[in-house]
Amino acid sequence: MEATCILLQIRPVTREDRGRVAEMYGRLSRDARYQRFLHPKPRITDDELTFFTDIDHVRHEALAAVDPRDGSFVGVARYATLGGSATTADLAFEVVDDWHGRGVASMLVRHLLARAAGNGITDFIALTLADNGPARTILKRAGFRVVESSHGVVELRLGERSALGLAA
Repeated sequence: MEATCILLQIRPVTREDRGRVAEMYGRLSRDARYQRFLHPKPRITDDELTFFTDIDHVRHEALAAVDPRDGSFVGVARYATLGGSATTADLAFEVVDDWHGRGVASMLVRHLLARAAGNGITDFIALTLADNGPARTILKRAGFRVVESSHGVVELRLGERSALGLAA
């Protein structure tokens, strides 16, 4: 088998990307959707598509890894600030199955964290299923640490407050 090197483009998700986000969601296996959303998720709703694409790029940011051959999204990483906090955000990512294990999620998370720092976001929370070792490995390499595990869900945190053991 011949190896091919494809350089993905990283760019912010915009309102015009509803179709690309929906198409990417359709390329996720049932297991990948379950791992990303922490519960069975057979479809994505119009309201969710709006949330995933109508982004202010400060309090809510999403970056896509784009396959330059066809313009499709192969992964997305996002953060959204929590409640009234301007500095604490939830972080999540997903990569289509045929791109797993190629470093796409790690690259997206690195870019997203740099973007967040520029927007004043200092603390992050990420949730994974207990059996999602690959996601926890990516997050740990980015500096996250496990702070709690309950009912099959693992909470990881990154930032000044989590380093001090404080809740967000």
